[in-house]
Amino acid sequence: MNIKALALGAAMAFGLGLGAASAGTIYVQTTPAGAQALFAPSDTLDFEGVAAGVYSSLTQGVLTFTSNSGALHVDADYAGQYNNFGQRSVHSCYCGDSFGALYFDFSQALEGFGFFWGASDNQWNLSAYDASNTLLESFNLPITYASNAGDFVGIFGHGITHAVLSGPASDYVFVDNVTFGAQYVGPGADPTVPEPATWAILLLGFFGTGAVLRTHRRAAIATA
Repeated sequence: MNIKALALGAAMAFGLGLGAASAGTIYVQTTPAGAQALFAPSDTLDFEGVAAGVYSSLTQGVLTFTSNSGALHVDADYAGQYNNFGQRSVHSCYCGDSFGALYFDFSQALEGFGFFWGASDNQWNLSAYDASNTLLESFNLPITYASNAGDFVGIFGHGITHAVLSGPASDYVFVDNVTFGAQYVGPGADPTVPEPATWAILLLGFFGTGAVLRTHRRAAIATA
């Protein structure tokens, strides 16, 4: 048996098992509870405790919102419609300070985030970055029009610290129930830590390699 090949195979398996998770996109039609179940653990910013008004920036928990127009509208416009839940959401408008870019800045690195997305009549893009400003994933969001089916969109990937949602400022769009977590466990999840069964296979590979090496040494000594 080729011992070097066996050892190399075990090392490659180990490397693959510990490889970094790839980034991906999230698009499901769900409920707020369903969105929370996509992350473990999860947290949600639903804007219900925010007074209605126009903000230059808005911080909730670990997340700060700003826009390229300098304005964020928070109120009950179209509550219960366009994938809005409760009585508050963040939105653009048919007005002079409507945004064409909404910035998400997280005070701690995340493995994924998303939000309910409503009323888009045009193509918008969501891009997420890490602390080095490296693009992790970019996603052309679905055009939802009048959908109220619970369109939840987002991005998962290692070390997300900020993101930008961009599109035409003339499009009146809504963002509600921003949900995020330390780990994304929904469809397409690619965990960074191997499952227990994977660890067992990797350990068996290493033990097997050790056994072959010991047998080879004994045989070499016996024939010396």
